Amino acid sequence: MKTYRITSIHDIYEDSYKDGELNFVNGYNLSEEVKANNWKEAVKTYFEDFLYYSFDFKYADIYENRLNWAVLVDEDNFQIGENEEICKQWKEDKVKLYSNNISIKIQEINDINLD
Repeated sequence: MKTYRITSIHDIYEDSYKDGELNFVNGYNLSEEVKANNWKEAVKTYFEDFLYYSFDFKYADIYENRLNWAVLVDEDNFQIGENEEICKQWKEDKVKLYSNNISIKIQEINDINLD
C-alpha cells in the first residue's frame, strides 16, 4: 500500500436549479493521509471515509493536476441525491440547497533513507 496526502479546497455557493450558482456562502480546506493501492482508490476512500460523499469519477474534471468535483448539499453539508424529495422541492424553488465545489490535490508520500 502507498500513502497519499489528499488536500481538498471547498467553495460553497447557494445553488438554484433555474439560475445555477448564486452567492458564495462558505469556504474551507481539509487534508488527510490515506493508504491505498493507487491514487484513484485513495480519492474514493477520501470522499467516502472523510467527506462522506458518494463519489464517481465520471463526474470529475481533472485539470492541471487537480481533480474538481461538485456535489449538491443541504445546509448541514449532507449530499443530496437527485431522487430525494428535497431535490424535487429544490427544483420547484421551495427549498435552498448549495453547491459544494471541491478541488482536490493528491500527493504520494514516500519514505526516504536517511543514511
